[in-house]
Amino acid sequence: MSGRGIEVGGSVVRAALIAAGVALALLLPASATAKIVTHERDRGDGPQRVTAAQIERAEPRDVLRLPSAGAAAAQAAPAPDGPPRYIDGRPPAAGTAALSAAARPGATASGFRNFTSRKVADQTAYPNSTNGKVFGKIPGLGSYTCSASVVHAKNRSVLFTAGHCVKEPGRGGWTKKLVFIPSYDRGSRPFGRWTWDAIFLKRAWAKRGNPNFDYAAITMRRSKGRTVERTVGSLGFAFNVPSRRQTYRAVGYPFNKFDTEVMWECISTYGGGDPFYRKPGPRPVGIGCDMLGGASGGGWAIAENRLASVTSFGFIDRPDQLYGPRLTRKANKLRLRAGRRKVG
Repeated sequence: MSGRGIEVGGSVVRAALIAAGVALALLLPASATAKIVTHERDRGDGPQRVTAAQIERAEPRDVLRLPSAGAAAAQAAPAPDGPPRYIDGRPPAAGTAALSAAARPGATASGFRNFTSRKVADQTAYPNSTNGKVFGKIPGLGSYTCSASVVHAKNRSVLFTAGHCVKEPGRGGWTKKLVFIPSYDRGSRPFGRWTWDAIFLKRAWAKRGNPNFDYAAITMRRSKGRTVERTVGSLGFAFNVPSRRQTYRAVGYPFNKFDTEVMWECISTYGGGDPFYRKPGPRPVGIGCDMLGGASGGGWAIAENRLASVTSFGFIDRPDQLYGPRLTRKANKLRLRAGRRKVG
């Protein structure tokens, strides 16, 4: 599997954000979407390190873009899952990441065509420092890269990323090796690296690959005695928020921008909901953005640096559009569960 493109009719189609072969219209009983699946690291997962050879072999996780022709019309979205909730992030501890990044103007007009795409000016300055590159390895798929963001949690040790960055749905495997490098830039590791301890997914993704729940919370172990949040800071968390009123800042490491080696951002107002949405679960959010594979799992922040989604999927005939799951209280339960885990 390659993140560089998919050949269709002689032209290279933009690669996809959920693993190739996963259908977007899979249906689940409503009761199945509420459960959390936990996967803990054990000795059989082997040493958790990133070697030069692994970096060289790693493929960006593809962004599955399916043809929309002939797809069923979207179903009506469910009622809001409670009032909007906003949780603040935390700046890094003194002596680690810089406390603030200079604000840069972004998109102001609405719609998919109005977005700003550019390299992040200073990847080490907070809140940019909360974003990073993930290196992992899933049996049968090999080494890969994704993106992830640190979110505020009780144990100061939680990432949010895409579900397809840690597990193939159904009988597919879990990642056996997963390393997070915040502020990664062309091989540099300005704050070090953190390795995973436990993964928390919605059953709706883990068992059936429902893209409405394509997100995951990961508890990370300490690195040289330090938690990842105290070192690089954290984004806040926003759930049940009205999608239409937001401007999103999506950050990731796409292969089509310096081959996943630099931190990239798209700034976009709300573009629209998933045009082929199927229940159960909240309707995914769409924005304008030209990032491709490798950006999978990268955080979408709204005002006050609060995470509101992660990069998940797209469609073959709708270029420069990305979609991410709308976070509700079910997503917040993952964050809380991961944040209660003790870290060593």
